[in-house]
Amino acid sequence: MDSDMQTTTTTTEIPSESGIGASATVPTPPVVLQDANSASTTTDPVAATAARVLDAADRVQQVMEERIKHSTRRNYINIIITFILWLLSGAHKELIPDNLVEAVAAVEGDVNKRKCIKEFMKKPEHVAPLKLTELKAYTFIEYLLTLKTTKGKNKGNSLSYGSLLLYRSALSFLYREYRVSMPSDFEKDVHDAYSGLGRRGAKDSDGRAGKEPIDFQLYRALAALFLKSGGKDTIFAHTMFVLSWNLMCRVSNMTNIRFEHLEWKEDALGIFFTHQKNDQMGQKPRDARHVYANPLQPEICPVLALALYWITIPISTSEDKESLFPGNSQDSRYRGILGTLLTEPDGAKVVKDAGLTATQIGCHSTRKGSSTYASSGSTACPPSTAISIRASWTLGGVEGHYLRYEAAGDQYVGRTFTGLPIQSANFAILPPFFKCGVTDEISEAIKVAFPNLPLSCNRVGEFALASLVFHRNWLHSTLPAFLTLHPIFSSRVLDKLSSLNKSLLRQTCDQYLTTYFLSHI
Repeated sequence: MDSDMQTTTTTTEIPSESGIGASATVPTPPVVLQDANSASTTTDPVAATAARVLDAADRVQQVMEERIKHSTRRNYINIIITFILWLLSGAHKELIPDNLVEAVAAVEGDVNKRKCIKEFMKKPEHVAPLKLTELKAYTFIEYLLTLKTTKGKNKGNSLSYGSLLLYRSALSFLYREYRVSMPSDFEKDVHDAYSGLGRRGAKDSDGRAGKEPIDFQLYRALAALFLKSGGKDTIFAHTMFVLSWNLMCRVSNMTNIRFEHLEWKEDALGIFFTHQKNDQMGQKPRDARHVYANPLQPEICPVLALALYWITIPISTSEDKESLFPGNSQDSRYRGILGTLLTEPDGAKVVKDAGLTATQIGCHSTRKGSSTYASSGSTACPPSTAISIRASWTLGGVEGHYLRYEAAGDQYVGRTFTGLPIQSANFAILPPFFKCGVTDEISEAIKVAFPNLPLSCNRVGEFALASLVFHRNWLHSTLPAFLTLHPIFSSRVLDKLSSLNKSLLRQTCDQYLTTYFLSHI
């Protein structure tokens, strides 16, 4: 070893097989510093220590930031930046640090000014972009009253009370982020002001809260339009649309589903959620949400929807391959595709026929719609407790302690959501399946149809393939032309497997257990 290269050592505890730590000397890799004007290198132990400290600090900071979802943090920061720009544009510059005032004044254009403020907030000095101890509630409320909607039929109107709540959350985030205690008088004044804003909003509102629920018929019509629109984006959106209805979940929950959260048991697909809005720490029991095939109405069959998604958008082999919907901001992607469909002629027509407008429907409409359909869509609805648990709604008081998840209740909810006729024997219908079991031929077909499908999801892939086989004629007459060029169609694999698939759908069989059957049918 060259004399210029030094290796430092540290003593650490290495666990032995007996479980008792043993001291050992472990070499610490040297930090090699290279002069920009020279090819020679030197080792600096002090620099090595400093580098480790900085790396540890970065990792600690990342953990601290994980307390808030990345997209939520981004929204809060954008709200704060807009507030700061408003302060700078009026008579409130004294609330902004002098160095930030000078930095913003030195650049032109809204984009550059916003970038300047964002960079200031990232500085290691961690100085707040606002003099938080000097901010008055009157100033903050004055700002809120200037905010107007920028799109939709209510363009130019004051923001709704629900939207204004986001601004209060952003302000609270700013105080927490910079470790400044919100003065009690300030907090009380803001609370009182929001009470007034809430009462005003109630008087001016049309009596509707948020987006409207969609009924079952509109759900079917929109699902069919997604399939007929002829693009990969709409196939992706169709899968999100159908699964969010069946799971009765927020779209943000959909983007967190991983392949390891899927399982097939008997005649149902089970999907687990590990993180939800009211369970940020993932401490609630993990129970499967049962999702059933609907071979009677293929346009809303969730198993067929998954199969079409996998043959349209091949399963990723990237670092994000564990995600069912890989990529950033997939919820925003879905929201945009849904909005486009609702404003196109066919989409606008079915929405109008349902007595709604495109602006009244959003991602949350499926969650509202499916919960309404399950709870009051017939005179033989599932128990309200099972619906509430499926939706992850908190059961208050005694109910929360004594009423728990049971598979039978969730199975009843799952069959109802998928649209099976609740007062018919077909409510217990089995999904399409291969009556011979999984043969080598079927295993190869799964690989052709769904390359890169994780081994843990082979059973899911088996039933997804069976749905493709069973609905092959419907698919050829319904799907866009580009999809029928997929190898699973062009190689005539489906035709070869058709003899192995069920020719008739059944309610019971010896091969699979029907996991829920109504006693009155």
